[in-house]
Amino acid sequence: TQTIIHEVDALKVLVDEFSRYARMPTSYPRPGDLHALIEKVLNLYSGVSRQILLTADLDPQVPPVNLDPDHMKRALVNLVDNAVAAVGEAGVICLKTRYLVDEGKVRLEVTDTGPGIPPEDRERLFLPYFSTKKSGTGLGLAIVYRIVTEHSGTIGVEESHPRGTRMIMEFPVLPVAAEVV
Repeated sequence: TQTIIHEVDALKVLVDEFSRYARMPTSYPRPGDLHALIEKVLNLYSGVSRQILLTADLDPQVPPVNLDPDHMKRALVNLVDNAVAAVGEAGVICLKTRYLVDEGKVRLEVTDTGPGIPPEDRERLFLPYFSTKKSGTGLGLAIVYRIVTEHSGTIGVEESHPRGTRMIMEFPVLPVAAEVV
């Protein structure tokens, strides 16, 4: 009976993730404060573990960017969830922003000190149904990819030094006259 209950619960998670991916609500990006959103996400994880240190390195020069707060929060929560799972019992997770003035972009990085992602898996990481986790549905990072691209952004993954993973997103900055909501 326990096995059946466990498998039904696992299928429910898979169906929920699939339906979120297939029928994601329409995104309504508008000028917003990325740092305020990052702070909200970090507050969700405060006290998650005494052995996991969540930090922020936020560039005060970062201008407003077009974002749908609910969608972007979902993407960041997914990335932080993955980072928490990667570091396991202990580690460091950092959310970092940088204003790339010459490129007209804002960079947002989520870095962890977990074991990292093998190079051969990095190319497939954002594809639906690809997962490196035994219990993963393979839709979490596909959803993140979709959200980032709906915000006219890009996302990639790199090895972090001395160990871990760095998820890098870049978003175009708004024209100077844009008003923050």
